[in-house]
Amino acid sequence: MKKNEVELQKDLQIVKGTRRDLNDKFLAAKEIASKRESDCRKLKMERNNLKKRADGLSKEMKMLRISKSAEAALEIENLKIEIIRLTRENSDLEEQVEVTKSEKRDALGKLEATCLAHQQSVVSYQQSPDKKSSGARVPEQRVEELESVVFSMTEYLNAKEMQIETLKQVNRALVEDMDEVVDDTVCV
Repeated sequence: MKKNEVELQKDLQIVKGTRRDLNDKFLAAKEIASKRESDCRKLKMERNNLKKRADGLSKEMKMLRISKSAEAALEIENLKIEIIRLTRENSDLEEQVEVTKSEKRDALGKLEATCLAHQQSVVSYQQSPDKKSSGARVPEQRVEELESVVFSMTEYLNAKEMQIETLKQVNRALVEDMDEVVDDTVCV
């Protein structure tokens, strides 16, 4: 009897240690997801600024196309250089978006693995024969809250991925518009 109780106490300590490890991993994954979200916001702000600059440059080019002076030709050449630079920056941003998406997928994978391990630990503990020591037992409400948080984070990250895809489409359209403007300018 005593031997069985000692073994159960050891099992309980192991489960507690596993729970702490899983909670630490969960918090680390949550922090990584938060960092990726922050990176996404920064990239979005940068993209919006570049879009505004490109729009301004596009309007400027249309105005300059009307004027046929040598000064206008020089300005158009400078604008072409700026468009090329913006196109390169756009490509760099797209690469950064891809890296961020990859890191987000990794963070999601870790988060899901941690959640699964946590759920398995809770189920394993709840199925253990010694349920009398409820002090270390995780309340079902807390488990449901954690599952809800994980589900919300997953939905949020999926929404961010859709936003990134939309931004990429906007960037492609912007590059196409800039190419058209450059082609129109060259023809003038």
